[in-house]
Amino acid sequence: MILSPHGVFSTDPEDYIIATKRPESLMSGGAASVYVNVINNSNADVTAHESTDENGARIVEITIDRVVQNGMASGKYDGAFDIMSQRRGGKRVYSP
Repeated sequence: MILSPHGVFSTDPEDYIIATKRPESLMSGGAASVYVNVINNSNADVTAHESTDENGARIVEITIDRVVQNGMASGKYDGAFDIMSQRRGGKRVYSP
């Protein structure tokens, strides 16, 4: 339930009610730190990039280059790519 300055609403006895003048402040800050450990047992090239999206959420991207490249070249991920392409909308091109 959200109680706004525009009216009163009934609540359930099990509800928690939080009052604030800036509800947007509840969506940012106070988040726990994020630790990402990459254990590279394959001696592959690994890069990490951290950014923040428009809503303030942290994005951590880990790329394991050589392993991914080798898997794609060998066809290891073909089944996953087939499933992904079936889920996407829009034009599909099938080859014989």
